[in-house]
Amino acid sequence: MVTVAEWEKHCARVTEEMSEYVQQFATPLSMSEQPGSGTAWGSGTYLAGPELTWILTAEHVISNVPSGGRLAHLPEDGAEYNAAFGTPAMAAWPIDAAALPIYPDKKFLPPAKKILPISFVDNCYSPVDEELLFWYGFPGYRAERNDPRQRHQLIESHFNHMTIRGKPMLSQALKDNVQISASNFDPSVHVAVHYPIAATRATDGQLIALPNAAGMSGSALWDTKFLACALEGRPWSPKLARVCGVVWAVFDNPDVVFVTKIEHVRKGLAGVF
Repeated sequence: MVTVAEWEKHCARVTEEMSEYVQQFATPLSMSEQPGSGTAWGSGTYLAGPELTWILTAEHVISNVPSGGRLAHLPEDGAEYNAAFGTPAMAAWPIDAAALPIYPDKKFLPPAKKILPISFVDNCYSPVDEELLFWYGFPGYRAERNDPRQRHQLIESHFNHMTIRGKPMLSQALKDNVQISASNFDPSVHVAVHYPIAATRATDGQLIALPNAAGMSGSALWDTKFLACALEGRPWSPKLARVCGVVWAVFDNPDVVFVTKIEHVRKGLAGVF
């Protein structure tokens, strides 16, 4: 039987190792309506398709861009944002997933090590019961979980520079018997993952407020496979983790984020996978 202290130690380890591993594939997405300006807009994951490199994200991250606006991604930390040209693959709600193609030229592409092989995306959502789930997203507001979103808290570029810090999240799926009243939640397509007001920080064990989820839409949800390995008596590594869904919404009663199961993402974006 695992004690509370031992479980917390396991969670801290998984959070730290998954953070180091997953953040290399993740990118913030900014939106600009004029040169030299930009606002934090969403989250994405670099993905190697059969022919092109894509940025996997949520459909509304793209469809909500105003007329004349343009999305951009950050291929390397400390580098400049690159505009995302090309025609995206899109699947509207209830899937709410999309993929932006990156022009196949080295000056537009991220380094090869930052592009996730498609073999690291599961065919279907199938974590074991109470498995540890993980995502790495980019909050777009300097605000806490349930704070109203104020214009002055929006992360924007200043002097052509914008820093959007990624946040690691380790959680678990809500039990199937918990009812969700949201009209946009379909349990056959979606899964709800706990996203409370506060959580324990892996590095020091302190209870901290979680950020407002705006901007984290489009984050890839990872099945860490940690509990699966423990049940089978196998050693665990973050390289065993697989993408199992795409985050697209937040809900307050209960405190969760909504995720589209990966089999529906694959079906909706068949040309990408």
